Amino acid sequence: MTITQFKNLKKSTVFEVDYLENYVDDRVSAGRGLYFINYNLNEKPNDNNEYPVKIKGRIGSILFDEKNNEFFLGDSVFLKIAKEDLTISAPMLFFNRNKHVVSAPAESTVEIKKGYDLIISGKGFVANTLSKNFVFKSAKGIVSKTPENTETENSKARNE
Repeated sequence: MTITQFKNLKKSTVFEVDYLENYVDDRVSAGRGLYFINYNLNEKPNDNNEYPVKIKGRIGSILFDEKNNEFFLGDSVFLKIAKEDLTISAPMLFFNRNKHVVSAPAESTVEIKKGYDLIISGKGFVANTLSKNFVFKSAKGIVSKTPENTETENSKARNE
């Protein structure tokens, strides 16, 4: 199923989902097999009148509590933030839109990649979406600037 969301007659988000349940009275939605693209309507559209991608992602399962603005993302989460060339992957994430906080369960491993030069993975992940700062309780990372390592990371990224 494909769902397209518009703002001011402009396509803002496209969702493709394998399965979706919507509980109107509780203002809760649940789904499986979600893929989405969110467009940056603050940028200029290209020659085909399409806006640049702001964020896109794949989520195995989702529970959205509209009343409390909370998202529970599970069964493998992959997010790509285009402007920052940042990818985040984790088994599970929690997002509170009101508090601008993204977090993962304490023992869950989250991996963050910035282009092909920085890879950080760790446990105890918490991020603030306004300040774009994040912390891990424990982490390890790789910073790579050599062409050989960049090529290796490129081939790995294509397989995700």
